[in-house]
Amino acid sequence: MRALIAALLLGACVAAPAPVPPPPVAFALDGGGIQPAGTPLRIDFGRAQDGVIGTVNRLLGDQLYEIYPEPGCGSGQVVRAQWLQGLALIFEDGDFRGWSLRGVELSLRTGSSVFVGTARSDIPNALITETTRGTEFQSGDISGVLNAGDTHVAEIWSGLTCG
Repeated sequence: MRALIAALLLGACVAAPAPVPPPPVAFALDGGGIQPAGTPLRIDFGRAQDGVIGTVNRLLGDQLYEIYPEPGCGSGQVVRAQWLQGLALIFEDGDFRGWSLRGVELSLRTGSSVFVGTARSDIPNALITETTRGTEFQSGDISGVLNAGDTHVAEIWSGLTCG
């Protein structure tokens, strides 16, 4: 009996295992929506808002920051879902219509390897134009804007974007 009590007391003194960090972001952004890694299934533009937000939130480790309306954007009711990681998804009339990524350098990338922080010289087949937003580029179905020094990507997007 003493051995059992000693074993239980010693077992209680053992430190709990360290928490396992969340896995790296497991999807790529592209001109048609989102491609999760390791599956042929996609999250294409046109998919329902609730399902897209739920899936992306799970993939990003439940880091959804806020969901809010975007008045004056698009022809219907437009809503933006914003994550702490800098990813925003745009929905019009309840359907996924676009995404944007800004502000932070992440492991989120596009299918063409363009990401926030990419050097201007590394953007494949970039068409560069000066706009009221600054120096913008288009590379296939991905668009974006460069930082103030025009040296690196500051924001990328595809589909409907607002703001």
